[in-house]
Amino acid sequence: THLAQITRFDLQAHLNDVAKRMSRSVAKKVRVYVKDILDEAFEQDLIPKNPARKLDMPRTRKPCDRNLSIDEVATLFQKLTGRDRLIVRLFVLCALRPGELFALRRECVESGRLRIKEAITRGEIQDTKTEESNGYVALPPALQSELENWLAASADEDARAFIFSSRNGTPLDGHNYLRRFLQPTAARLGVPDVTFQSLRRTFATLIQNSGTVKDAQTQLRHADA
Repeated sequence: THLAQITRFDLQAHLNDVAKRMSRSVAKKVRVYVKDILDEAFEQDLIPKNPARKLDMPRTRKPCDRNLSIDEVATLFQKLTGRDRLIVRLFVLCALRPGELFALRRECVESGRLRIKEAITRGEIQDTKTEESNGYVALPPALQSELENWLAASADEDARAFIFSSRNGTPLDGHNYLRRFLQPTAARLGVPDVTFQSLRRTFATLIQNSGTVKDAQTQLRHADA
C-alpha cells in the first residue's frame, strides 16, 4: 500500500487483528512503532498527517498464567523418552525460552552450565532477547549426563552443529514442535495446555520452594528480581 493511502481505519483494523492473536505488550509495541514511523513520515512531508495518531488500544487475549504442578512435571519426565524428554527437562530445569533452546549448539554445553548466546526469531538466528538473557544457566548433573549421551549418539560432531536439528541440519522449528507433538502428546498423558511459556513459568514457581529469589533471577536471566 502506498504510504499516502494508509488510513486510520486500515491501521486500526491491523491493530485489532494483532490484538486477537498476540499479547497486550505486543499490541502496544505495534501501536507505538507504527505511530513513530508515521510521525517520521509526516516530519519529512511524505504524508499530510499521521493516521496512527489516535489509534484505540483494543482488548487483547487474556495472558496465560498456566504452570505445571510437580505431579504433572513428574508425569512428563517419566513418560516421555529420548529427544522429547530431554527437551522438556531442559525447558523446565534450565528455564529456557524456545528461541534459546532450539538455537543451542554443541559448543554451548560446558561443565555444569549452558552458554546462552543466540536465539531463533522467525526462523533466523539472532542475538538473545535482552542483554541480560545473554549468559549462562546452571545445568544439573543428571541433565548434563542425559544431554551428553544425546550428543554422543549424534553423527554430527561439529561444535557449531545444533543440538536439536532437522534432517538438513537446521534447528527444529519450535512452533511446529509444540503444535504437532508436545501439546497433543502431553494432553494424552493428562497434562493439558502445555506451552513453552508455561514450562518456563513452572521453573519460576517450583524454585520458590528450593532456592532464593536471586537463584531464580539468575537462572531466568531477568534484569530485575
